[in-house]
Amino acid sequence: MIAKVRVIIPNLDGENWLPKCLDALFKQDYTNFSVTMVDNGSMDDSVKLVGEKYPQVEIVKHTKNIGICAAVNEIVVRAQEDYIVVLHNDAVTEPEWLRCMVAQMAEDERIFALAPVHVYQHNPTRVKQAGMGYTLGGTAFGLNLGKKLSKIKAKNVFAVSDCGTMYRRDIFLHLNGYDENFFVLGHDVDICWRAAKAGYKNVICPEARLVRFRELGAIDPDTRARLEARNNEWTIYKNLPFIQKFCTTWILGAAKSRRAALTKSAKKSYKQGLTEGRKTRRKMCKKFRPKGAFGRNIRIKWSMARYTFVNMVRFPK
Repeated sequence: MIAKVRVIIPNLDGENWLPKCLDALFKQDYTNFSVTMVDNGSMDDSVKLVGEKYPQVEIVKHTKNIGICAAVNEIVVRAQEDYIVVLHNDAVTEPEWLRCMVAQMAEDERIFALAPVHVYQHNPTRVKQAGMGYTLGGTAFGLNLGKKLSKIKAKNVFAVSDCGTMYRRDIFLHLNGYDENFFVLGHDVDICWRAAKAGYKNVICPEARLVRFRELGAIDPDTRARLEARNNEWTIYKNLPFIQKFCTTWILGAAKSRRAALTKSAKKSYKQGLTEGRKTRRKMCKKFRPKGAFGRNIRIKWSMARYTFVNMVRFPK
């Protein structure tokens, strides 16, 4: 039986990016998929462009920006496909991207999230990101930066970026989807963390590749800094075991002071995000405790030791 795939494209003012994204998507050599674009209140002609040039794309339009998390969850709940893919509107995929991921997903029912390799636009033989590692402070960072593409192997990782990633729909629903409080940023790490604690796998698919042209360019640096800090506090509160939080308080403080690359205004926003995260985490976040959670947390911690102790104060940039 050929697996069915639903590709979800959250969109906000993506008129300049969508043609490349959709042209590449409809050149896939795997054809059993459908596409839904969720528009979060775009002010440009994104909806008009897609409606006229790509009639095969289902369009769900919102009058305001409800965030990536809510936009994706809305479609996943009513979808009937086996697998869900979240694809950002600035991503351009290679023709075999979808076929390779479907094939690898079918090999192991414990795989929850299967991520492609992100390569550089100017040098597609080098890796921009292939999975995320884990720090003692409880944060994630991109793995395999700058490595040769030929060196990347299929392997389990702590977490994966959501762009171009394939999720098993039934597990996604079992985990209650993305945490919509996050709005944007960090939701992918959070759901992968919850999946790992529940005994599922997050894996890299080296044969599936894509290029991103904008990354987080639609978010201004100050807002990004605030959301990154706030959402990281929430992720840690939800997922870290008490013992690890107790032992790493000083490391968290040290790591959060190492944001030298931020502008003065972004540093201020980052501190605001930390304060907001700490004040609201009890109200906004439900701690995720699957059966046997204590043992599961310990297994996660030790399985990620090679990232933890080498990068104990490293933060994603």
